[in-house]
Amino acid sequence: MKKLILLVVLVLATSFTVQAQENVSQSEDAKVGDVVPYSEQEYQALVTRLGKENDCIFIRTIESWTDIDRRHLIIYAPTRKRPYLVKVSPSTFNLKFGQELGIFSRSDGRLCPYGGDALLFEDEKLFIYGIAKLTEEQAKRLIAYRNQDKK
Repeated sequence: MKKLILLVVLVLATSFTVQAQENVSQSEDAKVGDVVPYSEQEYQALVTRLGKENDCIFIRTIESWTDIDRRHLIIYAPTRKRPYLVKVSPSTFNLKFGQELGIFSRSDGRLCPYGGDALLFEDEKLFIYGIAKLTEEQAKRLIAYRNQDKK
């Protein structure tokens, strides 16, 4: 009887967790849906600015990432409130479908757009060509820009 009660409690707790995660995901989508996406010209201007900035990210603080296109992704470090736009080369479809992110760095525990630092997706080594700090609003607009292509 004790095992059955414990099992029911675990099942209920698991379903609550899954529902809570779905609600968080839906609310994040709603937030992005309220944001005006970049126009193509605004997007190109932002990407051009990227080549002029050489920010670095402490590797141990990287929390997650979001793909934008085949050459750009947003890396969040140390939280989702601190986004960075990263440009890689060569372009790849693995940014969209990759499940794990590997990091190759020759510097002092930082990911930088100089010194041969790279991201590893699947079996590809993608060299970092630029890192630019973004505001939360800019990150949301970039995600909205990416999502408008999916519609």
